Amino acid sequence: MKIEEFIQSLEVRSPSRHTLRAYRQDLQRLSAYLVQRSLSEREVTPKVIEDYMKHLAANKGRTAGFTLAPATTSRYLTVISAYYRWLSDSLEEPIRNPVARVKRSKIHNRLIRAVDDITITTVTEGIPVIRDKAIFLSFVDSGLRLAELQQLNKDSISLRRRKLPDGSFEQYGLGQVDGKGGKPRLFMLGPNAVRALAQYIATDRASDSVSALFLSSRRHRLSCRAIQ
Repeated sequence: MKIEEFIQSLEVRSPSRHTLRAYRQDLQRLSAYLVQRSLSEREVTPKVIEDYMKHLAANKGRTAGFTLAPATTSRYLTVISAYYRWLSDSLEEPIRNPVARVKRSKIHNRLIRAVDDITITTVTEGIPVIRDKAIFLSFVDSGLRLAELQQLNKDSISLRRRKLPDGSFEQYGLGQVDGKGGKPRLFMLGPNAVRALAQYIATDRASDSVSALFLSSRRHRLSCRAIQ
C-alpha cells in the first residue's frame, strides 16, 4: 500500500498531525491484515473489508468478541474509502473502491448530559495529586480535546477578572490553542480550575523554566496517553 504517498497528499490540505497519525495507523493495520492474507490492495473486495471489520472486533484486547461501535466502524471505513479514492485518482487504470458497497451501521447521536457540580466536587476531592487535579478541572472547564490540552504551555492561559451580580469579583482564565486543522481556538477556565492551576504551578513548577504546562516526573511534557 502507498500509505506515505497518501499521507503526503493529505498534508497539502493541512489536516492536523493527530489526524494524519490516526490515518497512518488505521491504514498500517489494514496493510498488515492484507499481508497476512497474501492480498494486494487491488484484490480487496467488499467481502474482504467486511472480514477485516470482524477481525478488528475480534482483536480489541479486553473487549475481544464484541462488535465495533458504529462510530468506530464508520471511522475505519472512512479512512479506507479515502485511501482508495486517492489511489484510483493516482493510477492510470482506475480501481474500484471496495468500501462503496459495504453497509454501514447507523450512528445514533446521543445527547451529552452536563456533569453536575456535586459530581465534579466528589471526583476532584478524590484526586490526591495537585497536577492531576488541575488537569481534570481544566479538561472539564475548557471543553478542550485531549491533544489540545496536552499542548498547553504555562503562558497559554491569561488571568482575567469579572464582576459578579453581588458586586464581588472572581478570576477566570482565557486561552488559545491550535485546534483541529491548525485553526486557533479560544477557551475559558472557571475559578476552580484557575485555583488548581495556580496551586500546581506554585508547588510543583515554581523553580523550573520548562514551557509545557503539564509535566511528567521526568520533567517532560505529558503525552496524551499519560494524561488519559
